[in-house]
Amino acid sequence: MDPGIIAVAVDFSAPSATALRWAERLAKDAGAEVRVLHVVDTVGPGPGPRDRLRPEQQAIVDGLVADARRRWETFCRSIPGAAARELEVEVADRRSGLRRLLERRPARLLVIGATGSGSPNVGIGSFAAAAVRDLPMDVLIVRDDAHPLHLARVVAGVDFSPASIRALEAAAALAAREGVPLYAVHVTDPFDIDVEADAGRLEDALAPLRARHPRLVLKGELYRHVGVRAGLVDFAESIGADLIAIGRRGTSGARDFLLGSMAEQVLRDSRCAVWVAKPT
Repeated sequence: MDPGIIAVAVDFSAPSATALRWAERLAKDAGAEVRVLHVVDTVGPGPGPRDRLRPEQQAIVDGLVADARRRWETFCRSIPGAAARELEVEVADRRSGLRRLLERRPARLLVIGATGSGSPNVGIGSFAAAAVRDLPMDVLIVRDDAHPLHLARVVAGVDFSPASIRALEAAAALAAREGVPLYAVHVTDPFDIDVEADAGRLEDALAPLRARHPRLVLKGELYRHVGVRAGLVDFAESIGADLIAIGRRGTSGARDFLLGSMAEQVLRDSRCAVWVAKPT
């Protein structure tokens, strides 16, 4: 990943602490800046622009922001590097507030902790799902039991779309820095008879990365499974992957996402961190 800005959303929970650790680690390795973002959640869109608030409204907002900063001072102490960061606060509903913060200074990557309520270590929660669906940058969803200092295996799902190639490139840069193998996986139908053509396309996609990262152990895998999305999660679990990188097609979002896009199902079912790359 090129140097730039890595943003991380925190709500002072254990999953957001994990997200902050990931952000600090990625930023240190890539020479990037970290922005720490917190939204004081409200029922509606929030109080509006500061210059339009009445004095009593402004006093309430100031109190909420001050309380968030006090919580941050305690929260950041256990996370290396975090104490040097300034907490950026917005008072609004979480989705609107996060979008406003990111519009002020766009980031290349947003890191969010998973807070889903499914079976252990599965699911992501509506806030993370909305971020993946609505925001224009790449999003990394991490689990609260993940260990970013000890990545061992990375998987990238390749369907040859521009977004999946971007996910593959991000995964290759991360795996090369960590010195861990990258498995580039193209899931095929069990009855596919054109395997040689698929293998050729996959190798063509990997060739530039082999040249760019000559020390990276890069393995192309054709994985037969009845479903692409379930197949990718199944492969990742079979090798004990710590992170899956996938592409997210399109930006129209809501209908495609809710009906079961690859990003949605992998995020829902995966037990490891998931990096979702957006199309350029």
